[in-house]
Amino acid sequence: MRGEKVKTQERAEGGKRRGGRGAGQGAQAKGTKVAAKNKMRPEGSGEGGARRGFPVFESIGQAAAQLGAPLAMIKAAKRKGCKAFIAGSRVDSGLLIPFLFGMATGNELPEGMASAGEWLTTEKAKREAIKRRDDEKSAMPVAEACRQAAEACAFFFAELKRGERELPPALAGLPAVEIFKRLHNFTETLRKAGKGKFEVRP
Repeated sequence: MRGEKVKTQERAEGGKRRGGRGAGQGAQAKGTKVAAKNKMRPEGSGEGGARRGFPVFESIGQAAAQLGAPLAMIKAAKRKGCKAFIAGSRVDSGLLIPFLFGMATGNELPEGMASAGEWLTTEKAKREAIKRRDDEKSAMPVAEACRQAAEACAFFFAELKRGERELPPALAGLPAVEIFKRLHNFTETLRKAGKGKFEVRP
């Protein structure tokens, strides 16, 4: 009986040792899998990856301003499927910059541009010219120009309609010279009214 008790105790201790080794091996295998997974995940990829020195901009306009790149070039990169454009209109500069260099060294430059630097200089000059016109109030937004043009058309067509109603009975039976004078007066009156209403004053 005593021998059987000793054997039973030895078997129990052996099972504990094997269980301990199994648990250790399982934890080691799990750690190896996690390390391998982390190794496969590229840093800086996606929205949650670590980023080293490459900021994420909140908009395309901010990216253009901070990088000094033409806005048209960044929009062209988006149209061409660049992966730098992520959720919420944000732009990952770590993905955008290499893509822009690839565009600049390829055949993506506008006609007449020999290099990306020349294109950038031209775009900056255009932006400065637009800013100067805005400061001098010598330019207006397209929407405002369209609104004023529509207003001018409505004014002149309304005056012409009035002339259609009023002139025929007023001119009936008059000599040709008098008809010419009255038509000329109507035209001059309309011209002065339009000039007074729509002339741009400094």
